[in-house]
Amino acid sequence: ADEARIIGALSEGATSPLVNVRTWTRSRTPGQAVLENACLIGRTANVALPNMVPQYVGHLLSLGLVETGPEDPSQKADYEVLMAEPMVLRAVKNASRGPLTARVEKLTLSLSGLGRGLWEAAVKQDGS
Repeated sequence: ADEARIIGALSEGATSPLVNVRTWTRSRTPGQAVLENACLIGRTANVALPNMVPQYVGHLLSLGLVETGPEDPSQKADYEVLMAEPMVLRAVKNASRGPLTARVEKLTLSLSGLGRGLWEAAVKQDGS
């Protein structure tokens, strides 16, 4: 039910800020993922289990129902709220090594074409 709420919240074409937190590495290669797919969509969708949002989003991504895009500078305040979430703060702390802070990848989450089609089919069937 929570995954359906997420799809529904994105169905109007909205995007949600999303971050991935990785350990810092000296090379240009990405470090180990400490937290992936943390985003505010759980609040927007009013999910029952907010701590499961990263797993829900990961599952929806694997199914191709949602997609990530580049950071949206117009959502700066929303990224600040997301970065202050306890789960994100813990991940940043755990991924940092002394003065080397964690790498935070900022993205956006939106409904994919497949997800849009699924939502429209479900709403159409539900409304008839």
